[in-house]
Amino acid sequence: MIYKIIKTTTIIALFLLVIIISLILYINILKPAYFSVVISCSENPEQILEDYNLFIGGETTYYNKTNITIVLYYDDPSIEKHENCHLIQFQRNFPSQSCEHKVSKYLAEVECYTVENFPNIIYDKLYR
Repeated sequence: MIYKIIKTTTIIALFLLVIIISLILYINILKPAYFSVVISCSENPEQILEDYNLFIGGETTYYNKTNITIVLYYDDPSIEKHENCHLIQFQRNFPSQSCEHKVSKYLAEVECYTVENFPNIIYDKLYR
């Protein structure tokens, strides 16, 4: 009887853990990555920003291999990490810059939203 209770409790705890982790991933990484792609490939990004109460924290513009501009609209280390991640992706020739490759662009955003949440010690070893 106690074994069944422990087994049931463990299954419920694991189920709740999976739900919590999924929500954290969705809220902090997957959803912002989706909106980044939608906004950057939209004809009317201001309307989307207004409709969903979003803001742009930074912007990376690629002119060519030697002329890349990063603009940070807020002084926030996570935004700096995110935009620097795009710079590194560009240097690795990750095909994330074009709206013609939306899946690739989305995967690049997922990487950068993940990276911006890394502790500095891990971020510095991987991205500096």
